[in-house]
Amino acid sequence: MTKPKKPNGRPNIFTETLAAKICQRIADGESIRAICSDPNMPSTTAIFRWIANGKYDGFRQLYESSMQIRLETLGDGLIELADAPIERNAAGMVDSAAVQMRRLQIETRRWILSKLLPRKYGDRMGLDHQGEGFNLTVVTGVPESFASLEQKRLKTG
Repeated sequence: MTKPKKPNGRPNIFTETLAAKICQRIADGESIRAICSDPNMPSTTAIFRWIANGKYDGFRQLYESSMQIRLETLGDGLIELADAPIERNAAGMVDSAAVQMRRLQIETRRWILSKLLPRKYGDRMGLDHQGEGFNLTVVTGVPESFASLEQKRLKTG
């Protein structure tokens, strides 16, 4: 008499409710790594497999829209971050290390936004030429969206 085989690995815990919770936390600005550190959440590998797996297209679409919301929220937060008062030291002077840290926080967010939302936050360089019989416009610095690049990578990888 043979025993039935047990499946290898963790059981798949995907549910629509769990997917909605994960995507809500992403939209609220939490990273996948932080979400997965919660003991009630799946591993990062499981989440990325769900995104890549055609079986969970609804989750992938919800994830992509949650990431867009997260990025827009990050962009909105730049003004708040820039306008927040800088810490002062014991003598009441502005601490230069705090200024440098704030500058790094702002520049890091701006860089991320310029890469992931290039049409809105990217450096746009253009060249317009008009001559007799034709018009030429060349724009650089506007790459494909991160989501479409990631999808292509997952399909080929």
